[in-house]
Amino acid sequence: MRYLILLAGTAIVVVMSASAWFDEAEVVKLVTFDADAQQFETGLWIVEVGGAPHLRAYSKKSAWLRRLRTKPEVRLTRGGDEHWYRATVVDDDELRDRVTEAMEQKYGRLNDVVEWFRSPSRAVAIRLDPIIPSETASDRTDDVTNDHVKDHVKDHVKDHGKDHAVGAFR
Repeated sequence: MRYLILLAGTAIVVVMSASAWFDEAEVVKLVTFDADAQQFETGLWIVEVGGAPHLRAYSKKSAWLRRLRTKPEVRLTRGGDEHWYRATVVDDDELRDRVTEAMEQKYGRLNDVVEWFRSPSRAVAIRLDPIIPSETASDRTDDVTNDHVKDHVKDHVKDHGKDHAVGAFR
């Protein structure tokens, strides 16, 4: 009985601590698209590794990861700024370990709590490469394959001008 009380008390402390840590952790909004162009929003952690933003999926069966594999053009909102990226699932143990290390550094104890339940050795690293409109993005968007991205780039150029749009997509 004492063991159960101790276990329950520990669980409560962990949950309360994790809640406080979570409020301070950076969570980005990733929008993925299914085959019918329906949007799905997922909150995820993000780190910079080798100068590029990276995400991590703990399960290869995650719905957002399956959609991303099918349609790699994704929209990411970070710090109130929205950008388009081409997501690449990287099957490389060394990169996965570097992403895991960066997550540990950035998210600290909250990452430790997550890793009690999820093994980072099974995780998948996802690199995000910015989709940059061509110099004449208002006229040509052939370097961008997804219709949603093309429309967003055109709207951004129309609203903010070509120079701002190019900088916003870096």
